[in-house]
Amino acid sequence: AICAFAGGPSRLIPTVKRAYSDTPFKIAWIAGAYAAQNVLYFAALGRISAASYQVLSQSKMVFTAILAVTMLKEKLRKRDVAALVCLLGGSTLVQLSEMAGAGAGKGGAEALLGGGFAVLGALLSAVPNVWYEKLLKTPGEDEWARNVQVTVWIFSWIALSQLWTAASAVRAGLAGAVDPFASLPNFGRALFGSFEGLTPAVWLVVALKSLNGILIPATLKYAGNLVYLYAKPTSIVMTALASAVYSSTVPPASFCAGAALVIWSMANIKK
Repeated sequence: AICAFAGGPSRLIPTVKRAYSDTPFKIAWIAGAYAAQNVLYFAALGRISAASYQVLSQSKMVFTAILAVTMLKEKLRKRDVAALVCLLGGSTLVQLSEMAGAGAGKGGAEALLGGGFAVLGALLSAVPNVWYEKLLKTPGEDEWARNVQVTVWIFSWIALSQLWTAASAVRAGLAGAVDPFASLPNFGRALFGSFEGLTPAVWLVVALKSLNGILIPATLKYAGNLVYLYAKPTSIVMTALASAVYSSTVPPASFCAGAALVIWSMANIKK
């Protein structure tokens, strides 16, 4: 990506050198926050329904708007606030429509705890995104060097998670578990075991997802988090509309209302 979009092969080595010399630990907590968010995702879904999670996760929009105003000194006009409210309402309607067949989650304290995990996960997604946007927009910052740092730190957190899981399995006495620190082959098996059995289709998905490492930072730097908020709702609306055209079916009224709110919001934010 650096060779293709950042000035050619001559930029590769200087960018990597800067990534390892320009405050590399400054970005570590962002990757840690994303890793913690993934853990909270599974913890929440174990206690509440998927539909409830989808609705509660929309609190990220509220957190992002608040942080954009407080951390980035964004100025929101009444039209912008109305657009964000419509985006929140439209996203909720669209996702409820998409998740209409989901089962109910557990009740009582378990549901309350799961809801807390969902909201906390949304916060842990919004805070690093806004902070990263502020960092990328700082004069003199090298976007590509920071992207390398984020990638390395995410891989490091994942590697530590893999080793911790393998070591925990050994302590628990699970059948087939091997101590990752007993030998070099065991260490490699624990570190890269999750790659075993991946099909070409899975690798294609991984390759497509890796483009997020280029597109998301570029969006944060040149547009901002408030614009990035529209990515998921817009993709859901476009996918559902394409599916409706292909299958010659009419989407439910709640979906149509939600899609209309999302489209109106897109047309009026920062206008």
